[in-house]
Amino acid sequence: MRVYEAIVRRLEGIGVQAAFGSAGENAAGLMLALKHSKRIRPVIARHEQAASFMASDARPAVAALVEALEREVGEVPPAEVAGRDYEARHITHLTGQTHPGQLAQKIGRMLPPNSVLLAHAGAHLGWLGYYVELEEGQIFRKAGSFGPMAGHVNGAIGLKMAHPDRTVVVGCGDGCYLTLMAWLPADR
Repeated sequence: MRVYEAIVRRLEGIGVQAAFGSAGENAAGLMLALKHSKRIRPVIARHEQAASFMASDARPAVAALVEALEREVGEVPPAEVAGRDYEARHITHLTGQTHPGQLAQKIGRMLPPNSVLLAHAGAHLGWLGYYVELEEGQIFRKAGSFGPMAGHVNGAIGLKMAHPDRTVVVGCGDGCYLTLMAWLPADR
C-alpha cells in the first residue's frame, strides 16, 4: 500500500465524504488515490484558493484524523532536537546593502508572542524558512514546493478574522503580489 492510499483509507475510516483540491504535481498521488475511492468524492477546483473556500473549515476533519491516528499509534514520546540559532548567524555578502537573510532575522526578532508567519512560494520562502527563529507559541507556514502563489494573503485575512488577537505576517514576493492583485478585488 502506498502512502496516499493509506491516507485515503484513513479518511474513509473517519467518514470523510468529499476532498477538495486543485490539480498539480504536488497532489497527483493523492488525487489518483481519491479517484479509486468508493466513499470519498474528489472535487477538483481550477485554483487552490477556490478549493480552500469550497472546503470551508477542515478543522473537524483534521481533528478526527488526529484522534484516529492517536488511537492507532498510541503515546509518542517527544523528540529531542538539537536547536540551531539561525538568527545569530552572521551573513556575509558583497553588496553592502541589506541581505534578505538579515531581513528575515529581523522579522523573527520582531514577531510578538503567539504570532503567525506565512510565506508564499518564492525565494523569500527560503530566506524566512532558513533564518527566522520562532519562539514557543509562534507558527510558521509555507506553501508546498512550487505553489500556491499568493494564497497566504487571503489565508491571513481569514486567519485574522478568526483570531483577531493574533499578529499575522505574510512574506509575499513580487510574483505573488502581482498574482494577488488579480484576486483581491474578487474576495471582498
